[in-house]
Amino acid sequence: MKRYSRVFFLLIVLIVGCQLTLAKDSGFLRKPFFAQRVLLTYHTAGDEDYGYEYREQVRYKEISALYIKQTGPSYSYDLYVNAENMEPLYLSLTDHSGEMDAKRVEVEFSQEEIKMRLGAEERIKKKVFRKKEGELIYPAEQFAVLLRNLDFSRAQTTFKGLIYEYPYISTLLFAVEGKERVSVKAGDFDTYKIMLTLPGLKSIFFKAYFWVSTEEPHYLIKYEGKRHKRTVVTELVKIGELDRQPNIAEIESSFSCVLAGYLTLT
Repeated sequence: MKRYSRVFFLLIVLIVGCQLTLAKDSGFLRKPFFAQRVLLTYHTAGDEDYGYEYREQVRYKEISALYIKQTGPSYSYDLYVNAENMEPLYLSLTDHSGEMDAKRVEVEFSQEEIKMRLGAEERIKKKVFRKKEGELIYPAEQFAVLLRNLDFSRAQTTFKGLIYEYPYISTLLFAVEGKERVSVKAGDFDTYKIMLTLPGLKSIFFKAYFWVSTEEPHYLIKYEGKRHKRTVVTELVKIGELDRQPNIAEIESSFSCVLAGYLTLT
């Protein structure tokens, strides 16, 4: 009887140990963001419109967070990410182009669920997704932020992305293809080249490429992929360290560049 009890105990230890290993071996490093206040300016070849990405360390509901604001001709985003472990906290998206049925999307992230509000005024649609314990689900078009915490030593990492236009949750895959020296208007950078695709045979339907700097905080240097059924190339033009948050009028008068959406699965 004691022998069976010991075997049972060892099995329990083995199972728990495997679960802890899997939790730690997710492919993402839960390292904190450092304090920053920076303006990133991008240009997409063939576009003439303007946009920017602004980042600042803030407090969100008593949580230390990284605030990321993206403004462009078609969309504007406000994203709050937990500064300690890179998990998303809140996202709001406003569509200025009329391409989405829902003109506005709001998403609240918690450990247990994801709550979505789609639409505006009286036409509000609500959707709730339940989460497993420790599950990381990241909003689409913000995957460049997620890449900052990727374990670049791994060849492939799967994760789940929230596609909010429909909405649904999709399993996606990052594949590290190696290092490349990239030249853009912002300068010359050593980068990791990352392919974003769907797992298995579904990879033939979608591929996009990110080049992120090898140095912290792993800024997006270049992006190549589909946007509304056409191939686009987006490159970093300028990194600006700021002493205060700028207003949109200041940005539009100072820069002539476009911040493209990082990913559109359409």
